[in-house]
Amino acid sequence: MTGIMWTRRPANRVHSRSSKRWPALILIKAIGPVVPLVEFESPALRERLIACDHFGLWRRSGTSPFTVGQAETPRVLVCLSGDGHLEHDGSKYACGKGDVFLLPAAVGACLCRPVGSMTMLELSLPEAT
Repeated sequence: MTGIMWTRRPANRVHSRSSKRWPALILIKAIGPVVPLVEFESPALRERLIACDHFGLWRRSGTSPFTVGQAETPRVLVCLSGDGHLEHDGSKYACGKGDVFLLPAAVGACLCRPVGSMTMLELSLPEAT
């Protein structure tokens, strides 16, 4: 995985080689490979990939149930591989490769139950210090 910094540019700027408009986001510098930091391995592997002033990113993987999300913090979950479901407030939500979930701050933590092996990305706003 490679971290990327970006900046906004005017969407109406014309590219010199064509009449197409520039995309709203222009990548300006690749930071390089990210070295995962293992935060814990049980019940499922949790690796911190990025921690900066703007967001945090973790990779979660395993075969045992694990908690995703955090109280009073919105999160985005992206299922990279495998199948399972998320449990919250007595309801189950199917989750499989390619699925994306927004967990509003009011939802808090949920339980992820993989069926076999599952890998997810968990994206958050910076945690309060």
